[in-house]
Amino acid sequence: MEVGMWRCPYNKISSKIYTKTYFRLYGMSDPAEEWEDRNRMYSVYYNIIYSINHTTNGKSVRQLAFDDIAYLVDKYSPLDNVKDISIVETPE
Repeated sequence: MEVGMWRCPYNKISSKIYTKTYFRLYGMSDPAEEWEDRNRMYSVYYNIIYSINHTTNGKSVRQLAFDDIAYLVDKYSPLDNVKDISIVETPE
């Protein structure tokens, strides 16, 4: 999953300098033009796991995972008849 965990904002390694260094040492995997989207997809896994285990800011991280999934679905399989997708609130 390459460096998907580095994308997560709660991770101290999320600084862009780490990704730039990785690219300098290892290069971008092919297809390079889809690397950003693959990285976004890989980070969803880590965001969901984090949101389950951290109740204090889990909701915002869950929303981030949901937004990333919605972005990718819209880009690769757009739903023309859906105007707005938002996270469904669950009763406490």
